[in-house]
Amino acid sequence: MTDFSNEINFLKPNVQIDYNKIDTLENKKLLNLLEQRYKLNKNQIELFNGHSSGIYSILKFLKLKYCFIYSPCDLEYKEAASNLDYEVRLINRFESLSLPIKKQSVVLFANPSYLDGTYYDLEKLFEYWTSMDATVIIDESLLDFSNNKSSIKFFKEYSKVYVIKNLSKFYSNAQLNISTIFSSKKNIDDLRKFEPRNKLSKFDIKYLEESLQDSKFKAISNLSLIHI
Repeated sequence: MTDFSNEINFLKPNVQIDYNKIDTLENKKLLNLLEQRYKLNKNQIELFNGHSSGIYSILKFLKLKYCFIYSPCDLEYKEAASNLDYEVRLINRFESLSLPIKKQSVVLFANPSYLDGTYYDLEKLFEYWTSMDATVIIDESLLDFSNNKSSIKFFKEYSKVYVIKNLSKFYSNAQLNISTIFSSKKNIDDLRKFEPRNKLSKFDIKYLEESLQDSKFKAISNLSLIHI
């Protein structure tokens, strides 16, 4: 078992930036790099100014009544859902994954899980969630630490799936205020209608661009986990 309690990758990408020379706020290159890295189209990606921003934006956008959180999970989800007037129910994933949910509810599941880093095969859960017409949000902030498959694969099978990632964890910068939400093009187009255009720091954009271009960083990070 791997301990993720410190949350941030202890390895650092090779980032060489002269911040005095950054004078434009442009995220096209970043979207292209994310497209290559995560194997989906850039029109399926929306960027947010931090993880909390992404959580609040998606829950506010969905406007449903019930929110079922498979816990333990990042407490920001419970706090955001409660503040947005969802009826929040917790499902203890250590006791049972098969507890019932309400129809047309929001489901939140971290995979790999927080804090223990367990990766779950979600095929059977997705069958149940789709039968209940649930909207599914999968937090994959820790997935980059492994070679496991992303829930992006479910986009073709079910339209109500969103994958959220807090990029500060893997890319080793607690001050990196960029998170992503991946979904179908239609879902992202609808979500983007409610988002401001220039919401990211140009310094964060540049840091993440440089990190994504460090071809050795991911391999070394994953290799180090094998030996923990």
